[in-house]
Amino acid sequence: MTEVLGYSTYALHVLTLLTQGSAVAYSLYSSFNTTARAAHFVFIPFYPPIAEEIAENNITLSALQEVAEQRVAAYENDGEGYAIEQGTKPNDIGLALYDSPVGQLAWIGGKIKLWSDPRAGTPPSVLNNTAILTCVSLYYLTDSFLPSVWMYAGNSLKGVYTKAPTDAPLLFTQYEYNVGFWPQEYVAQVGNLVSYTVHDFGGHFPGLDNPPALIEDLREMAQYFEA
Repeated sequence: MTEVLGYSTYALHVLTLLTQGSAVAYSLYSSFNTTARAAHFVFIPFYPPIAEEIAENNITLSALQEVAEQRVAAYENDGEGYAIEQGTKPNDIGLALYDSPVGQLAWIGGKIKLWSDPRAGTPPSVLNNTAILTCVSLYYLTDSFLPSVWMYAGNSLKGVYTKAPTDAPLLFTQYEYNVGFWPQEYVAQVGNLVSYTVHDFGGHFPGLDNPPALIEDLREMAQYFEA
């Protein structure tokens, strides 16, 4: 960011889980505290707490947060098989689907539908079949499926929460139907939390699920960023 692109300071924004951004963004936020001067996360690279742990810590959840927590519990029960396969046998699934557009559509497209807000396709959501086909086509036409799978084998979520040694503002947004849920008390453990927002529409892909809310979040981060 500084030596190649020439930015003396910058802000970070990340939507999704460890291999697609949150681990990289959190590393920048934690390690480059004089240049990374604000960060907005929708996913952090730490294991979400389970319901029993939340209760043991006397954390009271709002109705929207309870939906989010239940969503994560369901994902952990029957939605993590893909991550185990990609994390332990990346070449098996990567090579099996490498030259199969239908296979990649089933593997990727199914998850886009499952991880999105159940109201997908109704305003403000812009998620439709064209958006899904466009996303999957980018993987297939650029030969990106196999390397995208390898990333799971090289990364893992952190079990121990650590505080980033920085005073840079950290903002966090919880979308009701995301497949990761962190109460405010947990997010505050990893950085200088200045804003915790819960949106009542959206899932794991808020850029498609709820674009106006995502823009609102980014504009809020700009208020905290000092170049």
